[in-house]
Amino acid sequence: MKILVLGVGNPILRDDGVGIHVVRELKKQLTGVDFREVSVSGLELVELFKGYEKVIIVDAIKTKEGKPGRIYKLTPEQIPTLHGVTPHDADFRTAIEFGEKFIGGMPKKIDIYGIEVEEVTEFGEDLTPDVRKAIPDIIKKIRKDIKMDLGGLSEEIQLEMDGKTLNYCFSCGMCTGGCPSARITDSKYNPRRILHRAVIEGVLDENIWLCTNCYTCQERCPTNTKVADLISLMRRIDVKKNGIPEFIKPLIENLEACGFTAKIGDLENKRRERMNLPKVEHTSGEIKKIIEKTGGGL
Repeated sequence: MKILVLGVGNPILRDDGVGIHVVRELKKQLTGVDFREVSVSGLELVELFKGYEKVIIVDAIKTKEGKPGRIYKLTPEQIPTLHGVTPHDADFRTAIEFGEKFIGGMPKKIDIYGIEVEEVTEFGEDLTPDVRKAIPDIIKKIRKDIKMDLGGLSEEIQLEMDGKTLNYCFSCGMCTGGCPSARITDSKYNPRRILHRAVIEGVLDENIWLCTNCYTCQERCPTNTKVADLISLMRRIDVKKNGIPEFIKPLIENLEACGFTAKIGDLENKRRERMNLPKVEHTSGEIKKIIEKTGGGL
């Protein structure tokens, strides 16, 4: 995959140059990726995208109530919803649409990493303390992102699990033999096969969503391979790459609306009353906040 990492900003306007600082450090640590430092926006910026499959933009972000040093990861679609996000985002989406229509060769994926900044009007090459402290964290996130794109699924899982967990499996089948989902689905859901496909073929098995997270596989594994944790990780990777599966969206909508994956109405509460159980009230407030903060909203 051909990747371009763009540091956007003015390095002599203190925090405004944070994107430049990040790219300079990344350039020392990574190979196989192109790096550029720019102080342009709009169409001039988009013209640099041509010929790349993925572009990562690192820039300063300034919001009304943002805390300096906070790290954001955004898509081009999110930029217009954050008014005044960055001094370099003028007509960004319009420029991308123009590039797709008239320039061609635009990347399939554009990620925008930003750090909430404090001072962007004073002259100076030094960053404010909170912004400077955030640089190692954003570098770690971008490095991980790039390594996942350059490597296969197996490497992506290794990076997430922070170890060699996948390599411990020797396909004994203990996980599948004790799996209730495997029995119910007539082995359509097969943990051993799912791990094999991830390691050997580098692909996500479509049946990962049939796991009930009972952890029987993980408890039975003679090599202590984190089978259930790996399946959960594959689900997160699937969501990151392909979005939330359609069959899960109604469950999230219910969570946001009433605090439960299934709506509980008068009929359900009457049944609970007959069993001397307390009435269930819809309490979605705190859950809604969690969904918003974790990016689970629709």
